[in-house]
Amino acid sequence: MALDEAAAKLQEELSCSICLECFKDPVSIHCGHNFCRACITTYWMIGKKKMFSCPRCQKSSRKKTLMPNFELKNIAEIAPKLQGAKEAGDMTCKRHQEPLKLFCKDDLTLICVVCDKSKEHQDHVVLPLEEAAQDYQKQIQDQLKHLRKDKDLLLAFTAMGAAKNQESLKKIKLEMQIAESIFEQAHEFLKEQKEFLLTQWESLKIIAEKQQQEHTSKLSENISCLDSLITEEERRCQLPATEFLQDIKSTLVRLKKRKFQDVRDTSSELEEILNSLIRKNVVVKEILQKIKDTLPSEMEKHQQESPAALQTAK
Repeated sequence: MALDEAAAKLQEELSCSICLECFKDPVSIHCGHNFCRACITTYWMIGKKKMFSCPRCQKSSRKKTLMPNFELKNIAEIAPKLQGAKEAGDMTCKRHQEPLKLFCKDDLTLICVVCDKSKEHQDHVVLPLEEAAQDYQKQIQDQLKHLRKDKDLLLAFTAMGAAKNQESLKKIKLEMQIAESIFEQAHEFLKEQKEFLLTQWESLKIIAEKQQQEHTSKLSENISCLDSLITEEERRCQLPATEFLQDIKSTLVRLKKRKFQDVRDTSSELEEILNSLIRKNVVVKEILQKIKDTLPSEMEKHQQESPAALQTAK
């Protein structure tokens, strides 16, 4: 791990901060930083400024300084070779320092010719790398065929499921509209029945108020007539006998045959209508109470019969 970190640090130090690649013809500028000659030249040409600034530290100079850095150039040329050697070393047997040219099928590992002759791999099946690679590539390809078939099957199931879900969603939306329409119709029906019943009650109220007014008016007129008659006869009783008895016959007839406005009680007819409307109220209350008692229990019964998925969705 430390060797890998050192190699990475070396690669970083040998990289031009402009092109981010390994130095090519490195030069040092006025501040001491290094760049590829072509990179720094192009950078200054694009800037078109009188001052030459460093892309890294921004230190400027009026003089264009490009000093070849031969030591850095040599190191930059050696670094790729070291990297190649490291990669080659990764394909070398750590125990015997021999190239890993064989593959042990029993241990499923790369080995060298010395390992092949050792007791560890004495009875194992060992193949050259190319042959082993072809063998396992065929196995992998066979597995890939099965995986692709499984994938195609899952895709088909997904498409079928999506189609079914889409159809279910359409049905759900339709039934939601139907349910909403049912309750709207019920609401509208109840509203109409409410208005109809209240209209009947309002009519009965008007009739009752009118009858009460008429009855009160007739009673008042009759009382007024009686007051007048009583006052007149009381005054007659105060007269002398001669005057009092004068026309006594017509007076007695008039008193006996006195006529008043008919004030008979008409409340029986009103009472009959009132009782009829009261019965309507009771019927409406009973029907609505029955709906309130029946509908939730029926909904709950069907809810228990529903799939578990619908209940958990709540």
